[in-house]
Amino acid sequence: MASIKCQTHIASDFDGDSSGRFSGREYKLGDVMAWWPADDRRYDLWRTNGRKFGPTSGSMDEEACYATCANCSSDLCVVIEFEDRSPKSVVCILKETEWPAEYFR
Repeated sequence: MASIKCQTHIASDFDGDSSGRFSGREYKLGDVMAWWPADDRRYDLWRTNGRKFGPTSGSMDEEACYATCANCSSDLCVVIEFEDRSPKSVVCILKETEWPAEYFR
């Protein structure tokens, strides 16, 4: 089994809280990403730069991410579905050269 490391923009910011910066942290599918609390005016910014045409629905969003295969070091694009700051599932894995047009780079 191979692992793939992705770089997200969703819930990633150089600001942070008492636990440190929000960017540069590592998560696995299902983890809740560190972010501002829901009552903070910055909370909704967790969705920054997902899809070009807006979030998929209420608390859901998707993002295409730069990624690298741990086994072969291939440059990849991984589309991840997020729900309320949590990476829930991998929608698809592509070569980086096949980046889907509906997502920001």
